[in-house]
Amino acid sequence: MALKQMEIFSVKKMEDIRDPYYIYDAYTVKVGSDHRILTIVTSSELTVTKWLKQAIKIRNNSCLPNKLVVGFSIELKPEYKHYFRVRHTCYYGLIILCIGAHCLIYLLYHPGDLRPKFLISFLENPRVVVVGMGIEAKASRLERDFRVKIQNAVDLNIGGKYDLDGLVLAVLGKDGVHVRFKKMTEWFKTSGELTDAKVLHSTADAHLYFRIAFKLYDMNHGSESKSNNNKKKGKK
Repeated sequence: MALKQMEIFSVKKMEDIRDPYYIYDAYTVKVGSDHRILTIVTSSELTVTKWLKQAIKIRNNSCLPNKLVVGFSIELKPEYKHYFRVRHTCYYGLIILCIGAHCLIYLLYHPGDLRPKFLISFLENPRVVVVGMGIEAKASRLERDFRVKIQNAVDLNIGGKYDLDGLVLAVLGKDGVHVRFKKMTEWFKTSGELTDAKVLHSTADAHLYFRIAFKLYDMNHGSESKSNNNKKKGKK
C-alpha cells in the first residue's frame, strides 16, 4: 500500500539574528510532525568552533554515556564562473552536522583548506560517532580533499539495502518519510545565500541520520545498559 505524501517539511529563516562576533544565518526547520531543528549556516571559523563546543556539552544518548552521536554529510559540487572570458571551475562545499535538534551547515569555499582546527579535532575524536549514508565514501572524500580523517564513522546502510526514505520508514515509521523534490535543488540564491530548499533538505538528511542512529543504538544497547545498571544496584 502506497503511503500518502505528507506536508511535514518546512523551513523559515530567522531574520532578527544579529551578532557582531559570530557571522551566520539561522533557520527553523520542521522535519516530521513534531521535530523542529535550529539550523545555523555559516562560513565563519569562529561560529563553527562555538557551535561545536556547545555540542560537545550534549550527552545525547544515555545508553552510550561516553559517545557523542552526530548525523553527518558532506556535499561538493562544481560551479562555473567566467572571468575575463575564461571559464574557471570553482568548487563549493558543505559540511553538515546534526546533534539532536541542532544542525550546522558549514560553507566551504576553498577545497583543500579546512581551517577550523576545532572541527578537525572534533571529527578525529574517537568518542564522536559520525553516522550517515555512504559514510565510507564521504569520509574518504573528506580525507582526500581536506586532509581530515574521521576516526569513528558508522554507515547506517551496510549492504546498500535501503535508500534514505526506505531506511527512515523501516526504523522511524511513516512520520519521518523524507519527501524530496524530483528536480535538482539549486544551492544558492542570486544574493549568495543558500536557498531555503537546500537548507531544508541538507538539514533533513543529517537530522534523519541522527535520529536513525539514536534509535538503533538505543535498541542495541538499551537493554545492555539497563542490565549493567541493575547489576550495580544489586551490589549496593
